[in-house]
Amino acid sequence: MKIYFIDKTGRNLRIKKLIEDFGIENVEHKDSYSFRCTKNDFIILSEYNEKEDNTMLKKFSNLIIVTNSKDRNVLWMLATEYKTLDIIYDKCGDEYIANRIVKLIA
Repeated sequence: MKIYFIDKTGRNLRIKKLIEDFGIENVEHKDSYSFRCTKNDFIILSEYNEKEDNTMLKKFSNLIIVTNSKDRNVLWMLATEYKTLDIIYDKCGDEYIANRIVKLIA
C-alpha cells in the first residue's frame, strides 16, 4: 500500500507534512494524474478544480478529495462518479484535514 499526494501547484504541501507528522510514512508527492498505482493505494487530491480535465481520476481507487466547492451538484458528481472515500472542504483548516485523512488511512 502506497499513499500518493497530488498537489499540482505545491500550495498544500503543509497538509502532506502534517500527515507525515501524525505517523503516516512514505507519502509520495505527485504533480499530475499520470502515474501507476494499485487498488490498495490511497490517492489524496489536495485541490479539486472542476474546470480541469479530471477524467484520469476514474482510474483511481481509495480517492480522498479536498475541494473548495460547496456546489451540491459538484459534490454529488464527486461522490458518485469516482471511487471516493471522503470529500473534505478545504476551509476546515490544515490540521483538521490531515487528521481526517490519517483516520481514513490508518
